[in-house]
Amino acid sequence: MDHAGLADALGAQLIGVRRVLRRRLRADLLAGLIAGSGATPLTGSQVELLRLVESAPGIGVGAAAQQLHLAGNSVSTLVNQLTEAGLLRRDTDPADRRSARLMLTPAAAVRLDAWRAARVSLLAGALGELEDGERDALAAAVPVLARLAGIILATDPQPSFLGHIAERDEGDRDDSGG
Repeated sequence: MDHAGLADALGAQLIGVRRVLRRRLRADLLAGLIAGSGATPLTGSQVELLRLVESAPGIGVGAAAQQLHLAGNSVSTLVNQLTEAGLLRRDTDPADRRSARLMLTPAAAVRLDAWRAARVSLLAGALGELEDGERDALAAAVPVLARLAGIILATDPQPSFLGHIAERDEGDRDDSGG
């Protein structure tokens, strides 16, 4: 398979796995199977913002918008929604009282931990259905996928918070997948 064919196949499979994970986790949430996850499903953008704030506590709205590659007013809307939901807190920046620093609330930390645990459980169950050689192939692919993500990030003129998540996840293999 040439590079373009591999890129197309890999991209399609990564998107497919992520989509299936998100749908299944959302269905489990709605069915009340994910304890501590909260009753209201979050959008992908809301989860991305929460994960960013988790990886960079105290980040400002403007920096968050840049990291997420979103317009500032879009991130402000997300911040308002998540603040109203009790998942984000805006703290005044002591160095610039006009600016706010974003922090997760304990409820958000519980919710993200619950989602991670559910994701790990779902993936672990699916991995258990694979043959030993297939699991070995996936295990061998993890560092290669991390390196691939690093290469893609290195070509990005605006570094993304995904680099922070990849670095954090390197030390926590249980937080992979979706």
